[in-house]
Amino acid sequence: SIPTKDNSNDSKIKKNIENVKNIKYIGEDKKPQRKNKKMETIEEEKNMEKDNENEKKQKLINDNDQNTKQKELLKDNLSLISKLKMVFFNRVFIFSCTAKAIIFFVHEIVYIFFKIYTFEALHYDDEIKFFYYYSITTIAAPSLGGLIGGAICNKFFGGYESKKSIWIIISFGTLSVLFISVVRVVIQFNKLMIFIFGYFFSSSAFLPTLSGYIINSLNKDLKGFGSSFDNLITNIFVLTSPILYGLLNDKYKSVDPKFAWNKSLLIYYFETIFIYLACFFKWQTNNKKVKVKSIVKKTMKDAYKLSRSSLVRADKPKPKFSEIKNLKDIELENLDDSSSYN
Repeated sequence: SIPTKDNSNDSKIKKNIENVKNIKYIGEDKKPQRKNKKMETIEEEKNMEKDNENEKKQKLINDNDQNTKQKELLKDNLSLISKLKMVFFNRVFIFSCTAKAIIFFVHEIVYIFFKIYTFEALHYDDEIKFFYYYSITTIAAPSLGGLIGGAICNKFFGGYESKKSIWIIISFGTLSVLFISVVRVVIQFNKLMIFIFGYFFSSSAFLPTLSGYIINSLNKDLKGFGSSFDNLITNIFVLTSPILYGLLNDKYKSVDPKFAWNKSLLIYYFETIFIYLACFFKWQTNNKKVKVKSIVKKTMKDAYKLSRSSLVRADKPKPKFSEIKNLKDIELENLDDSSSYN
């Protein structure tokens, strides 16, 4: 009877131990299930936030694309009248463009009608000598003037965007006026060819800087329209120059054969007025830019002085340059006082 009781007790104890193990096992299973649910909810929230952010970004991208498309359409759909208003109110562009057109107007008159003027008005006979000198002046003078004027502007004056480029236009423009005024009066052929060479050289020397003013005075959106407008004005002046000279020559040839030559070259004086006006307004725009740059430089200098004053000792003032004898003494003083700087 006694061993049977012991066996029953042992079996109960084993069952209790197994139940306890099962309880721990179930508890261990339940805890990670709860953790997984929390992680899933957190991940879902993060994914929702990411989706919302991506949607917002896509909306912003679509809005920006629509705005850029609208801006491009507005640029393309700008009426010709609005573009002309924007160009005409730009004073540097207008004055420099008209000055350039007048230069080509006078060039065309000299190119075409110089032969008629020398043979009919001056009664010059040597055709071989004429063509020899005329070909040299008309080919060499403008090309040399353009090359030398552009090289001087880039090397010594910093290009057409600098403030100093105004002086190239003023100097060569006044020289060209002096040469053209002498060309109107001189009668001898040899002297006349020298002054015509000087006129072509001086008038072509400032054309690169003047064309740079025309390009740089407009915004990026209007540069294409401005260049085409400039070419249109120059072509109109070039086309009207032979018509005007021919009308004057036919009307006043019997009275004065030099009349058409002298009066048609007077138009070049208007070119100097437009050049001076363009340079004046260019100088104004450069001064506005310089004022902004000077304010920035002052603020930078003040900040640098404050940073340097924090390094200097309060007890000992800065040594004056008149009191300094050797740079080595200053370096030794700085080494001795290195602890105070810290």
